Amino acid sequence: WTRFDAVDSATYKVYEQPVESPTHTSPAPPADARSVQANPADPTASPFGWHDTDGVAGADFTIMYGNNVEAYEDRNGNGGNPTLGNPDCGGSIDCSFPIDLTVDPVAHFPASVANLFYWNNIIHDIQYLYGFDEAAGNFQRNNYGRGGDFALDLDWVDAEAQDDANDNSANGGNCNANFSTLPDGLTGRMQMYTCDLVTPERDGDLDNGVIVHEYGHGISNRLVGGPLNTFCLEGDQQPGEGLSDWWALVYTAKTTDTGPQARGIGTYLFGQAPDGPGIRPFPYSTDNNVNPDTYESIGSRVAPHGVGSVWAQAAWEVYWALVDQHGYSDNLYDANGGFGNQRAMLYVNEGLKNTICQPTFADVRDGIIQAAVDNNGGEDVCLIWQAFADFGLGADAIPGTPATTVVVNGFSPPRVCQADFVMDVTPSELAVCAPTDANYSVGLSANLPTLSTTVNLSLAGAPAGSVASFTPNPAAAGAVPASSALNLVTAGATPGVYTMTVTGDDGGTITASQDIELALYDAAPGDPTLVFPADGTERIGLAPTFRWTDGGQGGIYQLTVATDAGFSSVVASTTTTETSHTFDLTLDPFVTYFWRVQSSNSCGDSAVVTASFTTGALGFVLLVDDDDNDPDARAAYTAALANLGMPHDVWDTANTDNEPTAVQLSAYNAVVWFTGDEFGGFSGPGPAGESALADFLDTGGCLLLSSQDYLYDKGTPTPAGPAAPTTFMTTHLGLAAGTSDVEQATVTGSGSIFSTIGALSLNYPFSNYSDDLVPDATAEIAFNGNTSGPGGGAAINKIDGIRSAFLGYPLEALSLVDRTQVMGTFLADRCGLVAPDSDGDGILDLQDNCPFTINPGQEDADSDGLGNVCDNCTEVANPDQCDTNQDGYGNLCDADLDDNGITNSFDLNIMRSNFGATGKNDADLNCNEIVNSFDLTTMRSLFGQPPGPSGTAP
Repeated sequence: WTRFDAVDSATYKVYEQPVESPTHTSPAPPADARSVQANPADPTASPFGWHDTDGVAGADFTIMYGNNVEAYEDRNGNGGNPTLGNPDCGGSIDCSFPIDLTVDPVAHFPASVANLFYWNNIIHDIQYLYGFDEAAGNFQRNNYGRGGDFALDLDWVDAEAQDDANDNSANGGNCNANFSTLPDGLTGRMQMYTCDLVTPERDGDLDNGVIVHEYGHGISNRLVGGPLNTFCLEGDQQPGEGLSDWWALVYTAKTTDTGPQARGIGTYLFGQAPDGPGIRPFPYSTDNNVNPDTYESIGSRVAPHGVGSVWAQAAWEVYWALVDQHGYSDNLYDANGGFGNQRAMLYVNEGLKNTICQPTFADVRDGIIQAAVDNNGGEDVCLIWQAFADFGLGADAIPGTPATTVVVNGFSPPRVCQADFVMDVTPSELAVCAPTDANYSVGLSANLPTLSTTVNLSLAGAPAGSVASFTPNPAAAGAVPASSALNLVTAGATPGVYTMTVTGDDGGTITASQDIELALYDAAPGDPTLVFPADGTERIGLAPTFRWTDGGQGGIYQLTVATDAGFSSVVASTTTTETSHTFDLTLDPFVTYFWRVQSSNSCGDSAVVTASFTTGALGFVLLVDDDDNDPDARAAYTAALANLGMPHDVWDTANTDNEPTAVQLSAYNAVVWFTGDEFGGFSGPGPAGESALADFLDTGGCLLLSSQDYLYDKGTPTPAGPAAPTTFMTTHLGLAAGTSDVEQATVTGSGSIFSTIGALSLNYPFSNYSDDLVPDATAEIAFNGNTSGPGGGAAINKIDGIRSAFLGYPLEALSLVDRTQVMGTFLADRCGLVAPDSDGDGILDLQDNCPFTINPGQEDADSDGLGNVCDNCTEVANPDQCDTNQDGYGNLCDADLDDNGITNSFDLNIMRSNFGATGKNDADLNCNEIVNSFDLTTMRSLFGQPPGPSGTAP
């Protein structure tokens, strides 16, 4: 296939593409079957021809030097100083030199250099069109302003012909070839040798398959991992040698070729017949009798050539699957032409760009599959998957690691590419009230439209006493979607929530299953019981978790919070299937709220159950329990906070990334976050938690984070091994770098917060995996550790206005005294927090029995934990302070239901008329939400008395 549209006029007498070697021609050697190729440079890839380097029209060299390659004889092996001189093509650039295949190759070295120059340029130009261009790191002296890592790339290929042929046995070059690939911007070097297995010697510069093979190393090394990472194909399972063999086969394929035909590599160089076996364990062929390799064959091969030959066979199977489907074109210059060989070239090049550094065969396969997804509308994805699967590289193959060749074949493509049926049961969740039947629809269709099959349906996990049936059963799955109706008779069935499994079976080849849920009820739900906040409680946190228990057969729950008993001023509302919920909002301090829950199911609704509570002050500390409870470290922190008299709430992540939001954090002055020895993925805040904490800190919040595993778990792995800090660790904790598991045994305070704290011993309640942390310019070392490296410490804190400290050791490893000192120092210095004394009577709120009323003496006549000055029954123990009629006297000292100033028969009549009533009621004197004999006993004991402090006290 000859081109005539290059800028410079040039001709070359060569074994033209796709001719593999002199022995693959007609007439056969010793006849000269070369052809003259006129102006073969591609105008897109080589816009100024092959002899240009300056980007100005007109050749810059008459020897075989140019922008893409410098080809020369190197028989002395000195790497660039030709012994016999550079063949000159003259001013007309006519590179036609004589050849005599009956004598030693030295006699026709100019023809060899011309052939080598031609083929290097051909490969460059064709590869350019398939995406191996400047940006991808191709080999060019001048990028002509078209990108790449350097304006002047300076990385052509030095192609050395008949390398070291004067003494090839001494330097190991006999019957060989190689290619050295350096990162983008540095030249590639191709060394082509002669071979003395026959007389006269064979010249590798005339074995075009070997030339393509060697250039292929430059392509694959720069595409996998990017042009600057040319070390990415060094593992035991890397396919580099196989990729090069594959390109050699593709560039020398002909219209008359067939898949079963045996193709050997290096037949000419090694003196074999043109249909010889080549130098690999087997010739390449789609006929298993010729090449029986599968993926597992790499286990018995030596890397890199033996292992690589297995990849080449896998890729050859893919090539022929595409050619058989889309045909073959001898025009390799049309990367979007749509023929099978053109598609294969495109998918492989783009696939290598998608492939990770140090890949397994499966990683390269996945890169190629992704390229097929991205091109030609994805129509070849399943075709390629099937070709790989037939070779043993299916979706179920087990690839091991890049460092091993112990793998397991898998012969199945992914489900989406399998010729089976697809089943879809709807709805996936259903709730019914018995005896109403439960009905589902089972949709069936063929995964591939060419298939039609009969599917037998069955159901497992149904409620005891129910009866299931499918209509029809069996059902047909074909190109036209079909369906079957699943009916479940529930009369007499046991109520409950069931996960049932619908299974379809085509008779033994394919089985599909899908889980569906049935919530079955036979009565309206019982009334829920409100647990927290309990009715009438005070000093509740501003972001409480509402909890209740199910009253029986509860399905969904409607939770509502309002500021009035009539629920006309709703603050928040939600529907949930759980029996607890935390709203993403902050309540106002010192406000009485009302909350209610109603349970519903498909049979009906429960009564609405209501309670009230009063919030306290803005929360001081939120303690985030992020450990795995093995052991549970929470007590170490709550004890220290208790010593400090510091009010706090607890948020338990339950060893997951269930973390407080920014709104929930805003209810607190400070956050203390600990992780214990939890590691393996959940230690420390996850991405959502980090985002919430960033907002919290940016708006003035304060954070003390104690974790020896946060960096290990949530940091970003680096090629060198240690984890790199997340963005939050850098921007809001001031961490520049860290080293995990340095095993600190002692820590000594440092910096602007902790410098007054001396050496503290660490006694770990679990394994010592403490870290060494290096602060950036916005932070400082907070604690030095005995195993800290240069510039690092056991803990760091920010100094740029963000109020945070990050301890790389567990605070619970300190004694209670030391732990209290460290926590108290940080909370006071950075957070401005000291234990509150709201009424200013010298007694901290946590110890004050009337925290909002001055009572320094703490008198408590009835010993109910409430001081006399704030107790609504000072002489009767009533810690719940129940006061149904809200007259300031607790029920246990007030049975005056009609508020006439005395407990008498009128009050007794009121109680009798309400006897048995539930919920809030003035006659419910013991506040257990039912009027019964216990309330009557209390009233009798108060008969004839006015409301007052003594109540039933003797």
